[in-house]
Amino acid sequence: MSWDLYLIQFQNGMPAHFDAKPSMAVVEKYCVNPVKPPFAPFLCELADGLKVELWAQGLDGMEPFDGAMISLRGYTEGTGRFIYDFAKSGDMTILNTGNPTVLLLDPKGVEQLPVDLREGQRDRTVHVDSAGSLDAALTGGFEAWRKYRDHVVKSQ
Repeated sequence: MSWDLYLIQFQNGMPAHFDAKPSMAVVEKYCVNPVKPPFAPFLCELADGLKVELWAQGLDGMEPFDGAMISLRGYTEGTGRFIYDFAKSGDMTILNTGNPTVLLLDPKGVEQLPVDLREGQRDRTVHVDSAGSLDAALTGGFEAWRKYRDHVVKSQ
């Protein structure tokens, strides 16, 4: 069971393809020996030992790239730095399954969101301008997910 974040660059309300090289450079900077098995996510172990899965078709440059899904089973400050720098590398919006739902690195990015997301999630949209502010925005959501996960596991 994982907690998933979606990182997407939007232009004119639609996901946009962009150069994957800066995002791949972030993976190479933060991940200790990243592994990309065929038909599976990048397996990324951060310097603090936390492992994340990075689902990012096109990150290897073999096809168009429009963002990623990051699957987490834990959360550390290192995780926040990795996610923030990865999102920043492609001017991506972070979509969270909890609250806040939309995390923008640039407040002007709200203009690029799909109309339904821009209008429907207005009160659940925040601007994050650093890894620290991303941590502050996500920590409560991770804690709620962890309690849910632990409850589900205990009930089986």
